[in-house]
Amino acid sequence: MLPGNKIHRLTWTGISLLTVGIAGCFSTERVPMKITHPAQIDMSPYRRIAISAIQGGQGQDFSDRLKEFLVTSGQFQVLDRQQLQQILDEQKLSQSDLADPKHRAKIGKVLSSAVLISGHAEGKVTSQVTIQNLTRKECSKDQDGNNICNDVPIQQFLKTCTAITFGGIDVTSVETGALLISKTLSARCAEQTMAEGGERPCKRSDEDLLACAQKQNVDAFGKLVSSWDETKMVPFSKDSQIPDLEVGIRHAQLGELAEAAKIFSNAAKAVETNPAIKPASIAKAYWDLGLTLEYSNRFDDAAAALKKAYLISPKPAYLSEQDALKQRQAEQDKLQKQLKSNHST
Repeated sequence: MLPGNKIHRLTWTGISLLTVGIAGCFSTERVPMKITHPAQIDMSPYRRIAISAIQGGQGQDFSDRLKEFLVTSGQFQVLDRQQLQQILDEQKLSQSDLADPKHRAKIGKVLSSAVLISGHAEGKVTSQVTIQNLTRKECSKDQDGNNICNDVPIQQFLKTCTAITFGGIDVTSVETGALLISKTLSARCAEQTMAEGGERPCKRSDEDLLACAQKQNVDAFGKLVSSWDETKMVPFSKDSQIPDLEVGIRHAQLGELAEAAKIFSNAAKAVETNPAIKPASIAKAYWDLGLTLEYSNRFDDAAAALKKAYLISPKPAYLSEQDALKQRQAEQDKLQKQLKSNHST
């Protein structure tokens, strides 16, 4: 037993776990679609980010990961602590002078359109072991060939290793000294191992678990200041009465959204006046068309298609997607404004 581990003892008798498989309906095909979200805070007026000292036991790791994230984003010129100090040395200034209003004008000339990141980051790893007293049925044959079964007691050791990171990061305008962002850091990453007869070490080291939690903090902070990508699994509908829907879905999977939209549009028009096709099936064609247009950023056309799907077959999903569409359109408008500001700076 490792020092400091917490032990919890549970007694279970005659417990068996039963897994039940439930067959699902496979009339839906989920297709990955990439979405670019805007930064939560418009940082377009600030083209340079200077990373000052991040204090604490996890400060250097957070600083290194944040620098890598910002450089990879391609949206900022990133100055690390050494580069920042070199600029200040040329002006006979120190990093402590960054917070002094007397030096604001001088610093503003050499670090125009810049923000300063500072703060602290800490982390720790804890472990907890739970011992479960169970029974397992073991059988053997006697000399006459009969099965003899007995309940054999066993001990099962469940070890949970958890990394927790915490702290806070501030983003300040170098020129004005105004606090632009204050972000609390809080994340955790855990894993479990299970063994009989004794505890088994967790697979990942403390350093790896802390790195896992720290990445969550960097990703959360990065979403504040830069645009970020997400892959969403979008539920397209298939229908045996309209085989062309599967053809359109294949094109969507290949990223050929213009071709997919054309196929869905033609399919919808072809079946709309066919009395042999059920309204629910016709609505699926307009649903697929609406999704394809939505993720092609053709929002007005997408809204019309989704509305038609709902009018033909009023499913709640068709209505809620219209609300999601409005949110996506607002996000894209915000993103385009940020990109336009970035290019003009």
